[in-house]
Amino acid sequence: MIGLKALLFDLDGTLIDSTDDIADSVNYALKEIGLEPRSREEVRYFIGDGVMPLIERAVGTKDSPLISRCAELFRSYYAAHCIDKSFFYDGVFETVEKLKKIYKTAIITNKDETFSRLILQGLKAEHLFDALIGGNTLNEKKPSTISITYLSKQWEIDSRSFMMIGDHITDLELARRACIPGIFCKFGIGRKENLPSYRDINHFHELIDITTNFNYQHFIDENINTG
Repeated sequence: MIGLKALLFDLDGTLIDSTDDIADSVNYALKEIGLEPRSREEVRYFIGDGVMPLIERAVGTKDSPLISRCAELFRSYYAAHCIDKSFFYDGVFETVEKLKKIYKTAIITNKDETFSRLILQGLKAEHLFDALIGGNTLNEKKPSTISITYLSKQWEIDSRSFMMIGDHITDLELARRACIPGIFCKFGIGRKENLPSYRDINHFHELIDITTNFNYQHFIDENINTG
């Protein structure tokens, strides 16, 4: 019998609102290379796929040397300012604390592992998670399912016993590929587009009821019924 045993969380737009720190760091880098700044909303739309896609979108050109220089400036500035304005969404800390007593917990993010750890340390939240997989931790990043395969082996847990919680198409696509439930955070930074989700949430505390009442067979039946 397959049961829920592990919860996988995205970071930006799921656990934390990091838009302002990322936007400030992007605009610092753009200014240093002589380009105009991007609006907060533009940067918000660029977030979700890691540093290089973020910078490529912000620079708006295929000029590799320029993108590389901008990325270098961004990394340097962001490392020193990644928790200036970033904060947990309402209810995240308390909810994860409760869930961790029952399930294994991990962060799977396309943000570099170094930045992710700095943020968790700064927000005093390292103890909430059993593992952290950044965009550069393994050979592939989301929506690849390599992170689930890795954690399944590490924890000796059936990969079907995982649930993915995120705010972006990469999170839902990972869940789809792995045949696990994907929870979409409507309050986040990212976008869903046309990808299916098991449930959509408006507040993090809704995860308590969703996980408590989760039934794997019902999840499979829903997937069959919705094609």
